[in-house]
Amino acid sequence: MADQKLITSIPILQKHAARLEDENWAFRSYIKGRLKMDDEELDEVVRARTEEVWSQISCIGCFNCCIALQPTVDSEDCERLAKRFGLSAKAFRQRYVTKDQFGDEMLNSMPCPFHSENGCTVYEDRPRACADYPYLYSKGFRQRLMGVIQNTAVCPVVFNTVEKLKEDLRFRKKGRDRR
Repeated sequence: MADQKLITSIPILQKHAARLEDENWAFRSYIKGRLKMDDEELDEVVRARTEEVWSQISCIGCFNCCIALQPTVDSEDCERLAKRFGLSAKAFRQRYVTKDQFGDEMLNSMPCPFHSENGCTVYEDRPRACADYPYLYSKGFRQRLMGVIQNTAVCPVVFNTVEKLKEDLRFRKKGRDRR
């Protein structure tokens, strides 16, 4: 991918992600149903491509995930962040946490209440979901493809990794020129 310019501008990335939405869902179907590769081997290919892309992109200065997503939080996250602010876990939850339709706890606003123009104000204590984002190093890529496809419009690392994976995994792109 080093020979190919990566897309890092969020407005341009969002434009490309919207244009490629149908293709990305077809890519998901290809990986889930037609790709002849076991999960462990696929995860290794994804990790290698992610590493290659990440070596050329810095999250510092982007922070689009902090603006566009509401991360889930668990009890450990709430306790750690509450301690940072000198609050009880209950007070922290009342001030910063909401539940989604499934009962999962998440931060209650977008952008993230801890986001500033300089980045994350609680970086050392950030929720685990934030530390693990964009989840490309996690096992089970094939099972997480719905979220991956959705994140192509949010994260330059995800967008560029998916585009490279389409080439690596010999996905046929119908009626599309190469950017």
